[in-house]
Amino acid sequence: QEYQAFKRNTIRISKRIGIIAGSVALVAVIAIVTSKVIVPNVRYNNAMNAIKEANYESAVSTLERLDEFKDAKTQLKAAQYAWAESKLKDGDLEGAIQLFKVLGEYGDASSRVQELNNKKTYEQATVEFQNKNYIRAKELFESLGNYSDSAMKVQQCEEVLGEEHYTRAVQALENHDTQTALKEFLLAVPYKDSIVQARSIGKFNEYIKAGYSKVVWLKPDGTLDVVGSDEEMEDVLNWKNIKSISVNGPIAALTTDGKILSTDKWVNIWTKEWNDISEIYLAPPTLISTMHIV
Repeated sequence: QEYQAFKRNTIRISKRIGIIAGSVALVAVIAIVTSKVIVPNVRYNNAMNAIKEANYESAVSTLERLDEFKDAKTQLKAAQYAWAESKLKDGDLEGAIQLFKVLGEYGDASSRVQELNNKKTYEQATVEFQNKNYIRAKELFESLGNYSDSAMKVQQCEEVLGEEHYTRAVQALENHDTQTALKEFLLAVPYKDSIVQARSIGKFNEYIKAGYSKVVWLKPDGTLDVVGSDEEMEDVLNWKNIKSISVNGPIAALTTDGKILSTDKWVNIWTKEWNDISEIYLAPPTLISTMHIV
């Protein structure tokens, strides 16, 4: 009798456990279906509706969480692109650029980034020009190459800058400030005759001399550079403390302490004892004939 009672209780408990286990399994299945299908599908539809309503920020935020669900990744790119266009329409140039950057190689996003960056730089350059910051404006327009009318804008900047420097140079000359005048004329090049004025003030002819088959440059540090042919050219490159030069025939130089150096050994011998020389000039070489008396 006790055995029969135990058997009946065992069967009753087993049935209850089976019912509970089935219920748990059913709940688990429902939970999986809900999380993997129903909820993502609702979110997907909400994102599509957000796109239709031009609520791109909400659509993008939702699609980013859907990962591999349906074509969420493709729709995400499309929403980001549309959002970028919307920002551009609203005047948010920087925001549009950042979104197009995120899109990488999607569609023409990369070319749009370049296009908008050029537009941004052009606008910055225009503001600088309007604020009379012509140097900065010129730099920005130059960086744009052939974009829009940037090349023409560069010329306009150069014209204005040239006129400013030229005017300051003339004013400096009127005040007998030749050093400032020279600097300003050089900065004005190629405006008007600025290079001619600079050459006149700087006396460039004193620093660059052209002779037969050679050109000699007296550099600001008192050394020489030579282009052309000369037997003693290597020696010339080692000369120091030079203040003036002559290249008629051999190269000759006057040092700051009044000494003479030359590529002609005879000139060196003849002038060895000379001191405190203030200026040199070698006459052009002449043909000297010698006559032997027998």
